[in-house]
Amino acid sequence: MVLTGNGGGRREATVTLTGHVGEKTPAGEYKCQELQVSDIRGNHDYYHPDIRFRIETPAKDTKTPKLVS
Repeated sequence: MVLTGNGGGRREATVTLTGHVGEKTPAGEYKCQELQVSDIRGNHDYYHPDIRFRIETPAKDTKTPKLVS
């Protein structure tokens, strides 16, 4: 997964990582193994955070669409 952001030139930033979980994404526990950060000058570093999250079985869409007007 690649997430791209822009810190707007600030020295510190709070970043929220988001992603889409579709019906084909397997349920289970996931762990972020590596996080790479970089800037526009090409400076970069790698981190190995303890970020874990769980995906429950996604809800299935079983309702038929209805034509209203």
